[in-house]
Amino acid sequence: MRIVDNQTTRLIDEIRAAVTENTVVHLSCSYFTAFALYELLDVLKKAKHVKVLLNRKADEQPFQLIQSDAEAPLNLELDRPYRIRQVI
Repeated sequence: MRIVDNQTTRLIDEIRAAVTENTVVHLSCSYFTAFALYELLDVLKKAKHVKVLLNRKADEQPFQLIQSDAEAPLNLELDRPYRIRQVI
């Protein structure tokens, strides 16, 4: 395991450089969206195995893979439906 300082490097660049066909990827997060997953799709497809642990409490709002409220204004962008279809 390695801690990535997101002030000096982009996490997505670190993931792209590290993942190979023998890599087992463990993602732990509070939430993510289909659009974030789309950005990693090509990398995650290369991995040997991918496991996701969502840090959520039962009494919180339901998990939304499609989008968060903050992303809703971006739905008019033409590539959004394409990206969703690629992930689902």
